[in-house]
Amino acid sequence: MDLVNSYRNLELSISKYMLRRIIPSTFIGLLISIILGLTFSEVFLESFFVITLYVLPIFTTVVAVLYPVIHDEIRSMKIDKDMHLFITRLGALSASEISDRGFKELFGEMKMYGELGEEMKRLEKLANEWNMSLPEASRTIAKNTPSELLSDFLERMAYALETHTSPKEFFEDEQDTVMDAYSNEFENMLFRLDVIRELYVASITMVLFAMVLAVIVPLLIEINSDVIITLVFFLFVIVSFISGWIFLKIIPETRIWYEGELRSEIDDKLDKIFMISLAVSGGIAIPLIFLPLPFLSLLLKLAIILTPLIIPGIYAGLEESRILRRDSNFPSFIRSLAGNTPAQTADHTKSVGKLRYHDLGTLTDNIKSLYRRLKMNIDSDSSWDYFGSETGSFLINEFSDIFLTSSQHGAHPEETAPIISENFIEVRGLRGKKILRAKSLQSVFYGVIAVLTLTMVTVFLIVSEINDMIAEIEMPTGFRGMFGDLGFIQTTPISLGSYYDLIIIMVLTQAVTSTVIGWHIKGEHRYVSIAKFTVMIWIAAAAFKAAELGVSIIFG
Repeated sequence: MDLVNSYRNLELSISKYMLRRIIPSTFIGLLISIILGLTFSEVFLESFFVITLYVLPIFTTVVAVLYPVIHDEIRSMKIDKDMHLFITRLGALSASEISDRGFKELFGEMKMYGELGEEMKRLEKLANEWNMSLPEASRTIAKNTPSELLSDFLERMAYALETHTSPKEFFEDEQDTVMDAYSNEFENMLFRLDVIRELYVASITMVLFAMVLAVIVPLLIEINSDVIITLVFFLFVIVSFISGWIFLKIIPETRIWYEGELRSEIDDKLDKIFMISLAVSGGIAIPLIFLPLPFLSLLLKLAIILTPLIIPGIYAGLEESRILRRDSNFPSFIRSLAGNTPAQTADHTKSVGKLRYHDLGTLTDNIKSLYRRLKMNIDSDSSWDYFGSETGSFLINEFSDIFLTSSQHGAHPEETAPIISENFIEVRGLRGKKILRAKSLQSVFYGVIAVLTLTMVTVFLIVSEINDMIAEIEMPTGFRGMFGDLGFIQTTPISLGSYYDLIIIMVLTQAVTSTVIGWHIKGEHRYVSIAKFTVMIWIAAAAFKAAELGVSIIFG
């Protein structure tokens, strides 16, 4: 999506966007630069940091100018993430009676797909309210949508409409085309994930190096250490949050767990375990907080308090692995179900009853529960909803709904089952690659927080020892002046202030950011993420203790 098209898609005109967005952003950047220059003049105006005051207004202006492109990229990501569900549903419905009424009726069934559904509403509005022909409306949306996948699809559909191709024939042909394009886009996203990961590690390493310099440089030259350390600390926090924002906005979320409105026994069990673990954590926290235990660092206390919360994470992780195994059995279930279902029927009770005796792994028990509900003949739709909820799987719930909806509209199950099962296998395979990348990224996060804590605590303790040594030295005044003139180590101890507290905040910032990123990219349960957060705090506490032991050995 180029800059011109991005500005064309804005609700504001270009002139109004400049007045309301770009110019205020430049003014805010200038204002912040002036405040920093006046408040910390000795840091910014008397050192190379002065370049920051010039760069900041330029940075805020560039961000405002490029925001329409960023916004369109985010919209494109939201559209693309549902394209596999969109084309699968269209393919299944095209084999039903609804396809006889045309393309408009098929698109009327696509409103549930978020940003992609909004694009379909715009297409429908152009055709119905603005009296455009459907091919013309399709090309109009294709030119303005930020998604290349959707744009190419709409261009092909416009041509199919002009050549009077039937919906069934068109959407059957589109299955391979769209899924191949989706697969290529997914691979590109994985490549972007690898690039962002490397940039993230480089950024954290750079800020960590700057923090080390901020502590050591005041030993060599006369400069306010508190101001420098505080500024680098805020730089670390900003870099952490910006990196997290990039991960969340550039990389689409992974969806493993069921996202519907129903609650299952899985949810109730996990919530119960979590509440018990939380109560235990509260009981542990009371003595650790109120009793004087100087031999325990703050990080170690926090790690001990959070430890019970690992238990619900373990249970959620085990259930997550079962969900992934259920996903692997679902395509076989759909194909077998279609083979046992009579043509032109939406009642799958007998077919499900036959399959409940088959071994479909962890999905077997869910099929038996589905059969019991269907046999009660109360509400078929609710029975399938509970089936999706009990499996705990997002994909099973979505693809089951596609199969059921197409059957209710008169589609032959033997025609829709191959489309659903093949697309399901493709999507599951791509998601598996992303999960592997997420696991690799989690290992990087563990390494970063260990290095961060070890480095910062080691530098803090070494400089503290040097401070103590300098304070104990009784050096004649003449020697102090000579060493100062030569630029050697300062003969008065620097002020480290609340550097220890800043280390704790940096560790917690890193742990929180890493947890949120991992949760988003892997699609894991929130309790699994909380358990990983606890593990990171334990790693930081262990690194803290290792640094203490190492420095104590060095200095005796």
